[in-house]
Amino acid sequence: MENYVYLIKELDINKKFLQSKKDQTLYKIKYIVEYVKNWLFVFCKRKDIKNINFIDSMCNAGIYLDGDLGTATEVLLLFQEFCINYPEKNFNIFVNDININRIDIIKKIITKLQSKKNFTNLKVQYFNKDVNFFLKDSHILDNYLKGMVATILFVDPYNFKAVNPKNIYEFVKTYYCEIFYNFFSSDIVRNGELYIKNMNAEEIKTINDIEENFKSKIKKINKMSFSYIFKNSKKTEMYKIIFITPNIEGIVKLKDAIWKVFGGKLFYFNDLNKNQLSLFNSEISFVEEHSNIAKSKLTHNFSLQTLSFKKIKDFILLKTIMKEGQIINNILKPLISEGKIIKMNKNGKKNYKDDDYEIL
Repeated sequence: MENYVYLIKELDINKKFLQSKKDQTLYKIKYIVEYVKNWLFVFCKRKDIKNINFIDSMCNAGIYLDGDLGTATEVLLLFQEFCINYPEKNFNIFVNDININRIDIIKKIITKLQSKKNFTNLKVQYFNKDVNFFLKDSHILDNYLKGMVATILFVDPYNFKAVNPKNIYEFVKTYYCEIFYNFFSSDIVRNGELYIKNMNAEEIKTINDIEENFKSKIKKINKMSFSYIFKNSKKTEMYKIIFITPNIEGIVKLKDAIWKVFGGKLFYFNDLNKNQLSLFNSEISFVEEHSNIAKSKLTHNFSLQTLSFKKIKDFILLKTIMKEGQIINNILKPLISEGKIIKMNKNGKKNYKDDDYEIL
């Protein structure tokens, strides 16, 4: 990720409309951009997909005080790379912010990043609305968002009350898409009652149940979700990034991004310096630690049951930090050796993916 601090002076940008950036913000951007890259490799190769869309519903100014780019502008650079190699695809970025000054700035930044480049299949549209009105008015984008398309929506509020979760729920219910939602868990005590009111969730007994309630509603409309936690230097949870997808393969690509950016850590926390990844314990030690947890969860939840590889894969991906490539060697084979599961060998001893497993 390059730095563009020179653009602040070159474009005469008023710094009072720019924000400083904490380390967790940097890693949040890295995480989402890494996923978008994985996602692009998949959907650009699909011949039936014509429109590829990224929506940043609370985009800020597109650049921080230190010159690092924001999420939407980093995604723009990714789209530029891919639109050259896939000229038959239409790449669309939609940015929205309630502050017109920030919209003016991101427009300047994007215009500069697009200058001297003739990308006829890459378009950017700008909106200046409250995030809730923007999400409610999403029907104006139906020509881009409906049909055989690939869409990611990013919702990144400053606190829990800024976004009505019902609008996110309705969006994911209406469109075939994936969503990154910054769920401000640290603000739930103060503003959690709004969720109960907006989502008609009278069944909630305590505000600590709000996240699971939201995920259960998502599950009822056949979507899957996974949360990654961000903590402060005292290891107090600030927020979770909830990822929502209609397809388990979205979770597969998400896990690849998590391991690439966070190196196997269960959560990000702020007291690691900017060379955080080099300070992580080795990935090997994390694989061993997380494998033991995953093995325990699997045998505990499905004792005396016979499962297909697909059911095991889905459970591991949705309930643990483990990624797909670790399931056979780090979970199944050790459990077989330990005598805790039996491989049925329906298609031979070496075929693990087309087989069933009896949990003892």
